[in-house]
Amino acid sequence: MTFRWSGGDTHDLEYYVERGFGNDPGSKMYHFVIGGGGAYLSIGAAMKPRDQMPEKEWAHYPATEPLVKKIEDNNNILKAPAWYWTKNLGGWPFNPEFLSAAFDYNKSPFFQSFFEIKVEPSKESVSFIPYGVNGQLKWKDIETSGNIIPADKLPESDVEWVFQLSAN
Repeated sequence: MTFRWSGGDTHDLEYYVERGFGNDPGSKMYHFVIGGGGAYLSIGAAMKPRDQMPEKEWAHYPATEPLVKKIEDNNNILKAPAWYWTKNLGGWPFNPEFLSAAFDYNKSPFFQSFFEIKVEPSKESVSFIPYGVNGQLKWKDIETSGNIIPADKLPESDVEWVFQLSAN
């Protein structure tokens, strides 16, 4: 099991599972991007069409619908052409990520996020627990590919990715 962390210039929360890298077709690498603590909010993942995500298993926060609602609720006539260009044309020849700063509104809802990482040697596990400004994120707060939500979880359940450690 391999984990890759990234933080910084991507100002949101992203999770991807990359499968079959290197010489091992059964391998998995878990990617966590956590850069949602400040600055303008990156909108690239939220505005990317679901079928164009880089992997088949993914999640991101904020989800698309509340992000779009916040932008449209706060947009003005001067930014309307840029928003149309971003929303309907993907920001071509650029991309939504390039245009993110244009839609930075210092008004709630705020989508800052961070992770708590809990290592439990007695359970031989490590947990990744995402939080937003109102506490631990719920599955309903994030957009997912749908195949990463545990079967026993409801939309109102707390998000927590738990990985068993192995003696490899």
